[in-house]
Amino acid sequence: MKIHTRFFITFFCFALFFSFSSYLAQDSLFKHNQSREEAKVTQQINTIKEAVNSDSNFLSEYVRTQDIGLSVISFNDVSSRVEITTYGSKNNETSRYVIEDYRTKTDILESCEVINSKNDQIKRENPRDYDGNYIIQSFCQDEKIYVVTSQFVQYNAAIILLQQSYLLILVATVLISAILSYILARYISTPITKINYVTKKISNLDFSNKVEVVGNDEIGDLATNINILSDKLQNSIERLKESIIIEKESREKQVQLFASMSHELKTPITILKGTLEGIKDQIGPYKNPLDFVDDMIEETNNMENIVLNLLSYAKFSVNDIKLSFHPYHIEDLIDDAVSRMNYMIKEKEIDLEMNIVDDVVEIDQPSISMVLKNILENAIYYSEKGAKVEVFTSSFTDYILIQIYNHGTNIPQENVLHIFEPFYRADESRVQYKNGTGLGLTIVSQILDQHHSNYSMYNINNDDEYAVCFEFTLKKEQPKK
Repeated sequence: MKIHTRFFITFFCFALFFSFSSYLAQDSLFKHNQSREEAKVTQQINTIKEAVNSDSNFLSEYVRTQDIGLSVISFNDVSSRVEITTYGSKNNETSRYVIEDYRTKTDILESCEVINSKNDQIKRENPRDYDGNYIIQSFCQDEKIYVVTSQFVQYNAAIILLQQSYLLILVATVLISAILSYILARYISTPITKINYVTKKISNLDFSNKVEVVGNDEIGDLATNINILSDKLQNSIERLKESIIIEKESREKQVQLFASMSHELKTPITILKGTLEGIKDQIGPYKNPLDFVDDMIEETNNMENIVLNLLSYAKFSVNDIKLSFHPYHIEDLIDDAVSRMNYMIKEKEIDLEMNIVDDVVEIDQPSISMVLKNILENAIYYSEKGAKVEVFTSSFTDYILIQIYNHGTNIPQENVLHIFEPFYRADESRVQYKNGTGLGLTIVSQILDQHHSNYSMYNINNDDEYAVCFEFTLKKEQPKK
């Protein structure tokens, strides 16, 4: 059963109960008043019957004070005429009315026989007397007819009319109550129906619909809370989806990392295995093992570098390395990094140019030294022999910009976006150079992220030259408060 139907039945039953209760209470009141008036009239008639043989003055006074009328019809033997004596009547119109029906003594005696043979109770539909009252009781005593008149019958008729009118009012009230109950039920249930529709959509993870907030009552508050709940739930689900995507990507990266790590370790292991097997079997050049010791040490060092870089990568990935920030002169930092690269610079006859604006930056010196070493090493290694490498710094309000150019080379544009991924190399050949592990730029990006640095690597293509630039920022030392 729908809620508006329930509301309608509830309101209508309440209105019906109230209407019938009112009707029954009014009917009971009418009947009580009627019974009271009947008892009053019965008491008056009994008093009149007892006072018939009493003093006429008492009878006249009693009838007058009780707001009733009494007519006594008798036959005067002396005058041979029917006489009527009226008590409490405003005029003698009753006499005219009675004389038309009673002309002889025989008429009176016959009427007495009829009256005495009938049940002596109050008459509810008696003919109206000419003085405005109604005849409610007739009785005979001593060959006289006593006729009692009162407004009681008129009062009783008014009560019946009121009862009939109230019944019509009850029917009209029931109809109006049904209409108003339907309107009220629809008015109350419509917002609830809309809320139910929206909550069903939310249960199906459809957040496109919102509940219309009407009014400041409890239903309006409920609609507002459901809209807030819908927004929060939608945001939570979106964040959950993003987390699932990130987790999925993380797992894929882990799989790729393990695959790349296996590939990186496979080359030195294969070289070592082949060399050791050759030495064992004393085949060809391997008859003199000492000639291959340096090669095996080099491959062992390569594997050690891969493992150490993997450990560094893992620690930076989970923020397990606590950096210690201190002020440091950028010129000293770059000079130190360049001095470590002197052997590569001389070997490849690199034309190194530097334009350093000295300033103090707040950094973790060991990790930034690793960044500079890795970038310079890549710049030199991937440059042609005799190429130019430039190191520039620019000072800004809050930070220093470091730019390292290696001229005469470019990175394929489709590889630029992947340059910071583990074990990724732009040449696609994955040819390993001395001390190379494929994790250098990945660790660089992790270190710079922890320094809140803005960094990028991009190609420069001009008419007369082309180059690759790696640039990153470092925050200047903040003045102490």
